[in-house]
Amino acid sequence: MTQEKFVKIYLEENGEITPLDAYREFAIMRLSAIILNLRKQGMDIRTDYTTSKNRFGVLVTYATYKLNRLYKVEYDWQGEKCVDYIKAYDNKELKEKFKKNFSGILTDYYVVEK
Repeated sequence: MTQEKFVKIYLEENGEITPLDAYREFAIMRLSAIILNLRKQGMDIRTDYTTSKNRFGVLVTYATYKLNRLYKVEYDWQGEKCVDYIKAYDNKELKEKFKKNFSGILTDYYVVEK
């Protein structure tokens, strides 16, 4: 199996990957190049940057690559159970989109498209 395939499967199962994840799981050193190829193949992947201190106390910035996934959401609206679909990169964004675009109480959600 190719490194590209490993990363694609990992993203589909976990929703996100960092360079450290790629190195630990698959010994991949050039994750950004693989992400570029996956984007060219049509995968909707967002890059988020995080800054934190490393083990030596030095500030470092690293990328987290997140896959845009389709969620099925179930919610109560005026006593009725409703179902709809929302595309989001993670649970936080899903909840923000739900709050902005829907009335009602979110009861459940899960990924339906990998």
